[in-house]
Amino acid sequence: MSSTERQSRPTGQANADSGPVRMCVICRQRAPKAHLLRHVLSADGSLVEDTRQTCPGRGWYVCSQETCRKKFARFRPARRRKAREDASRDRELSVQASPAETCPHH
Repeated sequence: MSSTERQSRPTGQANADSGPVRMCVICRQRAPKAHLLRHVLSADGSLVEDTRQTCPGRGWYVCSQETCRKKFARFRPARRRKAREDASRDRELSVQASPAETCPHH
C-alpha cells in the first residue's frame, strides 16, 4: 500500500500495518483483531466468547461499544445461515426445473 493510499483512508478505519483487521458484525467498523471480542458457535449452537481467539470455525467479532454488545446479545447467526441454505436449496430446485416449467413462453 502506498503512502498516498494510507493518507486517503477515512478516519476511524484500522491501519492494516497493525496486524489483522476484522469488522464488528453490528456497527461494521473495522478495527485490529486484538481490539475486538470474538465469538464462535458451540456444539449446542449457542454463541460463546472465544477469549483466546483460537477456536476453530467461523468467528463473529464485536467491538467494545456498549450498544454493539447489547445488540449482539440478540444476534443469531444460525438462523441467518439456515435461511440462506433454504434460499440456496430453492434456487437449486428452480434451476433443475425444465424451461417449460419456469418460463411461460416455452
